[in-house]
Amino acid sequence: MTAETAHRKLTTILAADVAGYSRLMAADEEATHRTLSAYRTIIFDLLKKHQGRLVDTAGDSVLADFSSAVEAVRCAISIQEELAVRNAELPEDRRMLFRIGINVGDVIIEGDDIFGDAVNVAARLESVAIPGSVCISGSTFEQVKNKLSIGFTDIGPQTVKNIPYPVNAFQLTEAGIAAQRHEPARRRNTWLGLTVALAIAVAGVGAYAVWSGERAAQRAEALRLKTEAASKRAEDARRKLEETQKQIAAERQRAAEESRRRAAEEAKRRTEAEARRKAKEEEEARRKAEEVRKRAEAEARRKAEEEARRRAEEARKRAEAETRRKIEAAAKRKAAELASQRAAARSRQRAAAPPRPGPQLAVTPGVLNGRQVRSLLTGRTARFQRRHRFKPGNVVFLLSFLEGGVLGVGCAFHPDRSPARGFPCSVDGKRVRWHLNGQQVCWAIRRQVCFSVVRRGAAYMLQPSPGFQRAFLRGPFRIVR
Repeated sequence: MTAETAHRKLTTILAADVAGYSRLMAADEEATHRTLSAYRTIIFDLLKKHQGRLVDTAGDSVLADFSSAVEAVRCAISIQEELAVRNAELPEDRRMLFRIGINVGDVIIEGDDIFGDAVNVAARLESVAIPGSVCISGSTFEQVKNKLSIGFTDIGPQTVKNIPYPVNAFQLTEAGIAAQRHEPARRRNTWLGLTVALAIAVAGVGAYAVWSGERAAQRAEALRLKTEAASKRAEDARRKLEETQKQIAAERQRAAEESRRRAAEEAKRRTEAEARRKAKEEEEARRKAEEVRKRAEAEARRKAEEEARRRAEEARKRAEAETRRKIEAAAKRKAAELASQRAAARSRQRAAAPPRPGPQLAVTPGVLNGRQVRSLLTGRTARFQRRHRFKPGNVVFLLSFLEGGVLGVGCAFHPDRSPARGFPCSVDGKRVRWHLNGQQVCWAIRRQVCFSVVRRGAAYMLQPSPGFQRAFLRGPFRIVR
């Protein structure tokens, strides 16, 4: 929708449709269609007469707009009067009663169509109207209350479908229809009275003139016949009015029953919808609970599997550690046995071999000189044992003074309790050079260190010289072989 194709205006909307149209169509489609076509022709003619514009005809409904609210109400009442006369000629179960709703409001005009909330209000007021009557909005009543001598009853604010606010409504009374029917007649009553008075005067003069004649008798007879015909027409009109009133009352009763039936169906639909909603919510709650239970079971299974894998891994590691420990213990035992066998073999070889003359050691007590030190140490081993600082057991260091000034360094660990616990010796199997510095023997493992050879009783000791007491392998070492 663009500004070139649509605009707004204040107008009066008339909405009408047939009460019980589905029932009429179910009973006799062709007769109902003919009646509807004839009644629409009457409605279209009355719309033109009251300057109304036909907007739409969908099914059994009629939608029109007026530039004047007064003409819209007059047109609606004229439609109901004319259709009431036509319905009086039909059987009661074939009568077609229209409900009409009127509202004044601002609408959107697009081509020949109108749109807006005012149109919806008019359509909802049509559903509130009594069949064969007219229901107008509060805005319409404000426009016509001082311009038409028509009776409307205030039925209060009405809550209608799809309108978010209550709509003030006024119902046209039967006295209002009669007032609309006789409103043009009242404007003619004065002239008609004068004309009738004049006619009576003339008739009186003529009657007096021909009082005794035949013409007077004929006129009297004609007047009697006219009076009887007028009485008959009045009786017919009264009878038709009574029939129309009965039809309106019956239609009102049917409308009330239809409203009660619709209310019951709506309550039933709401109850069923609420039950379906609750069932859906319960099903959703059960589904969520089932999902939570499944997730909890899956999490429990996962944790159990992880715990089982962890325990299996720990058992495997413990088994591997035990296996390694047994293998290492067996290897150590085998190595010890082999070393013992080798030592025994060397002892047997030494025992079987003729003794070699060893170097002659001086028996002078105290510190040995350089020549005595070289003669004493070459080919011999010095032993030093001390307690370990952190482990229970003794550390034994062995220094082998080999030919050519080579010093072999070895170590071993003798624990007090667990023989399987080894000791890492960083100098085991190391080869360094040793030399004489005057009467001292010196070497360097981590740093330079010097010792003096001292005789104590029958034993010879390597005593660290002053300044080397805190050196690595500081001794004193005992020369054992």
